[in-house]
Amino acid sequence: MIIDSGWDFLSLATLRWPDDLGRQHRQFVVFGDHHWWFYGVADVFGDRWAKPAEWADEVLMRVDSDSVRYVAVVVETEETTLRYSADAYPFDRILREQAAERGIHHMGCYFIGADYWSATGPMKTFSTYVGSEQYPTVTVETAIASSPASSQHA
Repeated sequence: MIIDSGWDFLSLATLRWPDDLGRQHRQFVVFGDHHWWFYGVADVFGDRWAKPAEWADEVLMRVDSDSVRYVAVVVETEETTLRYSADAYPFDRILREQAAERGIHHMGCYFIGADYWSATGPMKTFSTYVGSEQYPTVTVETAIASSPASSQHA
């Protein structure tokens, strides 16, 4: 599975928290390899507001693997709005810096509630996002068709 949009992160959240989405404060990290092939998810329990550096350490500890190159954090919140800013959240900035030191690209924090969602990273297809050269691309190639002569039965 290749993750190709911020909506994919939120789809994972609705699968993970199907019954009461937007009523709690759960969070998890999604991680992928250098092609952004899905590598896994892990729950995150730290308090990103009270101890952002420790929270960032926990996120990166959960994805501690030589194969992981991309991470994104999905956060459930009761008060999600459509407004966001990449610099609005100190925990997001700290995670971005710590991940870069380890050669990992932090895709952003994705906030989901009962009514809205927002993100500090790309929300639509990564290939159309500003700065898309930082993100992996998904390509589709057609198979080579066999010649009519080779498909005839003897």
